[in-house]
Amino acid sequence: MNSFNIDRLKKNWRNKVSLLPKGITILSKSLNYLLRVAVLFFVLTFIVSLFLGLALMFSPEGSQFSFSNIENLPFGFLTLFIVALPVKTTYGTIFILIWIIYALCFIISWKTNVGFIKAVRKTFDSKSLLENKNFLFMFPVISSSLLVLIILVQSLQETVGVPTGSIDFDNTYRGLFELAYSPLFEEIMFRISPFAVYYAILLIFNQARWQICSLGIYIKLFFTAVLFPERMKKRLGLPQIENVGIRKGISNGEWLMTILTSTMFGLAHYVSGSGWEIGKITSSFLAGFVFCLAYLAFGFHAPILLHWFFNYYFYVYEVATQNYHGIFENIESIIDFTVQILGLSIILFLLTYLILKLYRDSISSSDTKSIESDPTTDLSSNDKIENSI
Repeated sequence: MNSFNIDRLKKNWRNKVSLLPKGITILSKSLNYLLRVAVLFFVLTFIVSLFLGLALMFSPEGSQFSFSNIENLPFGFLTLFIVALPVKTTYGTIFILIWIIYALCFIISWKTNVGFIKAVRKTFDSKSLLENKNFLFMFPVISSSLLVLIILVQSLQETVGVPTGSIDFDNTYRGLFELAYSPLFEEIMFRISPFAVYYAILLIFNQARWQICSLGIYIKLFFTAVLFPERMKKRLGLPQIENVGIRKGISNGEWLMTILTSTMFGLAHYVSGSGWEIGKITSSFLAGFVFCLAYLAFGFHAPILLHWFFNYYFYVYEVATQNYHGIFENIESIIDFTVQILGLSIILFLLTYLILKLYRDSISSSDTKSIESDPTTDLSSNDKIENSI
């Protein structure tokens, strides 16, 4: 092949490659406003459900349960251990305390990092969407995508005879209480407490290396690590997800903890005897894996709210629909439809971005190899072509 043909082939390939980022940019811009509207819609429904759950628990229908006494409250830690905390109060009192914790998690999500308002105003592309630092903005994106993936996994399993199972509640308001309490209970048990032990040991064995010269510094770093792992890494000069991405920003030890705790999370649902079947192991592992990544990237509030989304959020609208019908029935239908559309759109968008990126990289690689393999290629011609692109 002569030099002229090689130069022409190179120019054609480069022109094709250069069109791919433009296509991605156009796709990203078209999703900008749609995503902002979807995020604002879901955040509004999150806030409504938070207050709606409180109203339902203390409604005339729910007051009989909410004012009944509770004597023992289960508390789990380190994925295996559960103890009964002796408390003598009402279910309603505990529910209010739980509600306050969720409200604080939403406030933290709103205010931390760049802040929710700035995140909404920011124009994103395929890369910056994945690097968004505000969890409240990413909350609908992550939760809806995860929900669609779980539905797909469970559907595929059930087509080959692997059942997922389900749980039922004899009392609607006991169900509301348990689904409000379980995200806190399970996130402490399967995420926060195991990682707390991991970080405690990690800091002890690296005191000299990281110049942890006093108990006060150790305690401060420990609580920072447990609540916001990224902030601890930043203080110690370690690789962060914010700077180098998930793959390099999560250490080998954190990856191991993520896999182990997610596995235990999946198995616990099956062996609990609450009604889940063996197919629940896979979907719970997937959920636990994403919860862990959210914890490491954003902080303790992220997995709590993601878990809240799957337990409390949908159930509140379900109870409101059963009790009052009307507008809540319409809202529930809109939420169910919109969350699946958003989740599927995000998954397809990311898959498209990944495929185009791989295609672009393969073309660039093939272009480079074809030029290097032909010794007759005129470097001056190459320079001319590059200057014209």
